[in-house]
Amino acid sequence: MKCKIVSPDRTREFPRVAAVTLPASGGEMQILPGHAETFVKLRSGAVVLKSKEKISLPVSESVCYVKNDEILIIQ
Repeated sequence: MKCKIVSPDRTREFPRVAAVTLPASGGEMQILPGHAETFVKLRSGAVVLKSKEKISLPVSESVCYVKNDEILIIQ
């Protein structure tokens, strides 16, 4: 999967992630390959990207769109 995190001051791209854990407004949510198309409101917290290593990135309230194994987080 691919993940892109976009904020007003920076864009970070992660071309190969195995799983993404999101701080969704309704609770923690995990995205795995083949996930259905989804639009999610995120609360402040940490997005955790899992690949060869685990990366935790803080996010403020934002939105996330998932489609075709691509994850876009807009802050």
